[in-house]
Amino acid sequence: MTFKLIIKKIKKTLNQQESEIFDAWFNESPEHRAYFNKVKVNFNSEIDNFNMNEAWSKIQNSTQEPRFKVNWKYMVAAILIGILVTANFIVKQNDSENFIQESSKISEISIGSNKAILTLNDGSELELKEGNSQALTNASSNGKELIYKCSKKHRSEVIYNYLTIPRGGQYVVKLADNTKVWLNSETKIKYPVEFEEGQVRQVELIYGEAYFEVTSSAVNNGSSFRVLTKGQEIEVLGTEFNVSAYQNEILIYTTLVEGSVSIVTNEKEIKLKPGEQSILDTSDNSIQVQSTETYFVTAWKKGLFAFKNKTLLEIVPILSRWYDVEITIDDENLESVGFKGVLSKNQSIEQILELIKKTNFLKSYEIKGNKIEIKK
Repeated sequence: MTFKLIIKKIKKTLNQQESEIFDAWFNESPEHRAYFNKVKVNFNSEIDNFNMNEAWSKIQNSTQEPRFKVNWKYMVAAILIGILVTANFIVKQNDSENFIQESSKISEISIGSNKAILTLNDGSELELKEGNSQALTNASSNGKELIYKCSKKHRSEVIYNYLTIPRGGQYVVKLADNTKVWLNSETKIKYPVEFEEGQVRQVELIYGEAYFEVTSSAVNNGSSFRVLTKGQEIEVLGTEFNVSAYQNEILIYTTLVEGSVSIVTNEKEIKLKPGEQSILDTSDNSIQVQSTETYFVTAWKKGLFAFKNKTLLEIVPILSRWYDVEITIDDENLESVGFKGVLSKNQSIEQILELIKKTNFLKSYEIKGNKIEIKK
C-alpha cells in the first residue's frame, strides 16, 4: 500500500479497490492504525500551509537521483511528519515474512481478464469475453457475467452446460435459481440450465476454485443445494462458501463464510461453522477442519491477491494461473519464504515480482516469453 493511498483515504477519494487494500492494511495491526492517525493529524495541520515548491527545491539540491520513480508531492508530505519514504512502495520485513505492497513497472505479460468458454448441451462452444455480449435462448452474457433465466417449464430431461475459465481468466455465472457463482482462473463447472422442481439443486465443480452465494432452500420449494467435487459432496441450505479443488493438487479446501454446510466424503460427514475451513486430502481421503480468516481466502473474487503467511511456493501457482505463465524457482530454499500482503490483480506480473525482489530474499528474476525464473 503506497503512502498516496493514505492521503487519498484522508481526502476520501479512494475507489472501491483501493478501499479494500487500505482496509486490509489498516485492520492488520494497532501500529498501522496509529500510523494512519499520525499521518491524518499532521496532514490536516501542516500540509495546507506548506510551500511545496520551496521544500522540493531544498530536497532536490540535497539528494541524488532516485532509483525508482517517486510521487514527490507525497514524498514531501512524508518527510514533514518524519516518515522515510524512498520509493513508490513500502516493504515490511519481519521474521522471514514480507509485507508486499505496490510497484510501478509495466510488463508485457497480459493481466488476467473476464473470459470463459461456454459449452452447450449439443457440444458447441461459445467464447465469452469482456466487451462482447451474447444472447441465448435461456441465458445472456454481458462480457463479465453469464445470467440464466428460469422459464418454469417442465422438461423431460435435465440439460447441462459447462463453463470453463482458462488460465488468465475469471467469470461469474448466475444460475436459474439466482445462485451466484464466482469462478477463478483455470476452473470448470457443470450445472443444469434449469433445476428440477422439488429435487436437489446439484452442480459439479470439476476442477478449480469457485465462490458460491446460494439462494435459500426456502425460496426454492425446500430444495437443498449440493456441490460435487473430487472426493466430496457439499450439502447446502443457503449460504456463502468458497471451494478450491484445482487439478494436480491433492488438497481440496472448503471455506464457509456464512450459513452452514456439510462436507460428505466416503468415510464421514462434517459440518462447518462460519470461519471454518475443511481440508480434504484426496490421496487418503482424510479430512480436517481448522479456523481461518475468510477475507484472505475470498479476496480473489474482489479483484485482489491477499496473502497471509503464504510461502513463495504457494504463491507461484496463484500467479501462474492469473497471468497464464510458467514460473519456476531455481533455489529450493526460496520456496519456504513466507509473505503477507494485499495486492491488486490489475497489477502487472513484473510489478509483483519487483516487490518480492525488494524483500532481499532473491536477487533477480528472468522473463522469457511466458516463462519466468525466480533466482536467489
